Amino acid sequence: MPPLGRWGMLMKTRVSLIVANQDRNADMMSDRFFSVYVDDNDEIPIKYISSKDEEETLKELWEEHFDVAYEWAYIELADFWKPEPDTCEAIYVCMTPAIRGMNKGGSFCGQNSGVRFNERHERIIAFKLRPGYVWSRRK
Repeated sequence: MPPLGRWGMLMKTRVSLIVANQDRNADMMSDRFFSVYVDDNDEIPIKYISSKDEEETLKELWEEHFDVAYEWAYIELADFWKPEPDTCEAIYVCMTPAIRGMNKGGSFCGQNSGVRFNERHERIIAFKLRPGYVWSRRK
């Protein structure tokens, strides 16, 4: 049964996956050196949990966006919060080396790409994936 929120409302739970990569062959000041994956809509991949658990939902989310085996990725929970009264969000992160052809769609973008993240995701990128790195454009 889905979790009940305040006053017995059903809570929706979504899983977000922030995947970043680091290309050690690129210049440190280049956008290619550190980049974050966004889907075709320039968003962090998100999927709502329906009848499956969070692990199965996370695996589906990974397989929708990447051509690398899910079992290979080291994915960890970075945050869990309640962005809306009836919605919880589990935010997972994964750091990968730069692998050509890794993503099925979308792209890895650097800080100067013009892509913006919400403050919560930006903070996770700065503190969990690349300490000291500040993504300067917010939604």
